[in-house]
Amino acid sequence: MRGGASAPSRRCSPKRACRSSAASFESPAWRSSSSRRPFVERTTAAASRRPFPSSGLAWAPVDDLTFRATYGESFRAPSIGQLTDVPGASPVNLVNGSKTTLTLILSGGNPGLMPETAKSWTGGFDFTPASHPELTLSGTLFRTAFEGRIGRPAVSYLSTILTASDLAPFRTFIAPATNPADLALVKTYLALASASSQALYPAEAYRAIGDARYVNAGAFTVEGLDFQGGYRVDLGADRIDLNGNLSWLLHYKREVTPTSTSVELAGMAGFPADLRARASATWSHGSFASTMTINHIGDLRTNDARRMPTLITADLQVRWSPNARTGPWRGSAVTLTVQNVFDKDPPFYDAPQIVGFDAANYDPNGRVIALQLTKAW
Repeated sequence: MRGGASAPSRRCSPKRACRSSAASFESPAWRSSSSRRPFVERTTAAASRRPFPSSGLAWAPVDDLTFRATYGESFRAPSIGQLTDVPGASPVNLVNGSKTTLTLILSGGNPGLMPETAKSWTGGFDFTPASHPELTLSGTLFRTAFEGRIGRPAVSYLSTILTASDLAPFRTFIAPATNPADLALVKTYLALASASSQALYPAEAYRAIGDARYVNAGAFTVEGLDFQGGYRVDLGADRIDLNGNLSWLLHYKREVTPTSTSVELAGMAGFPADLRARASATWSHGSFASTMTINHIGDLRTNDARRMPTLITADLQVRWSPNARTGPWRGSAVTLTVQNVFDKDPPFYDAPQIVGFDAANYDPNGRVIALQLTKAW
């Protein structure tokens, strides 16, 4: 783990120097003409070199179909606050199995932080047949791998810091009531806390220390598939637009330290659902447009292997946009929106935040009705 912080940190005077250069090019490597090549309607390549390289390639074997691919590298330097935040400590009671453990959580900046880096790949296609211009299809496979991520794993996963195997580097179990070295360590860290926090518990009462200071943690990998499709139907003066998209999260892997085992989090409660889908139909009739949308969130798993069922909800929107050139309705629009038409409740989840739902994936508000009037001048 780079940029680790194991001792009380002090405020530092930050200095930062940045040097960079940039160069890029884009070129049609081949474009069809009178001398056509088989399976090459057009090919375009692009590349750039800033502090990190990026490149892209688009190949159209026929006019209706384009394949594309990109690759890029990036970095994010630590902020001044992440380097220099004042060190502190706070007492927190955390669940540890069937009991509660009084834990001293350390906070503050880390002047030893290094930039985090990422490498991203995408590949996909776009299909719009000339014989059916009302149809559009596209798909994208993406993968982003982060290294040395700047963060505070003990804060991001506070509810499991005392139990998760991959968070072991950020916890220390202590016995200050019987171990003089542990007692001295607790008193050293308590000196960083506010006077009110110091007065809450005696030093001998603490049973664990959680390190929530900024560090360059291990790695994080996100990989998935996105599909989109659309179809337009003309019915005289009216029109119906059908649209759909599906997002399938293949991997959402956390590796808290370089030596820890990667943990798959896709589809776990508290993290992004591994499957989301959305389908909509819009009917346009003169100045009116009505849209019905169906939303699907796939099932989730909890830490105790319990399955949370899928959730399907519906939204409705009716919009009136009068085509008035003069008068009070010129540039006006009235929109009626109903979210979660059938008032579906999210699946119950005994979240660590002491709420009965998964805030990372669900909205607990139920049916919401909104009427909006907009006016443009």
